[in-house]
Amino acid sequence: MIFWLLFAFDAVMTAVLLFFFTIGIADRSVSASNIGLWLLLLGVAAAFLLGGLALKRRAHDRIGAALLLLPALPGLAYLAFVLMMVVMQPHWN
Repeated sequence: MIFWLLFAFDAVMTAVLLFFFTIGIADRSVSASNIGLWLLLLGVAAAFLLGGLALKRRAHDRIGAALLLLPALPGLAYLAFVLMMVVMQPHWN
């Protein structure tokens, strides 16, 4: 169960990354000078997802979940920060 929760969260984060990539392609802010960085980011995100799935298929559920936990921790920290800002409504002045 925890594996699929982590996989879903990582898949959503990868979809957000892919969304920003396609928007950047459309408005031409992703250019020849930075496309390598974008492709590296997308490749690493895909490697985490595919690596977790490959480990689960080979009956290494805990190792696959640990692999998926690596990118999920910063995402969860950012999500907690955004939710805290929405709930607490701080004044930034």
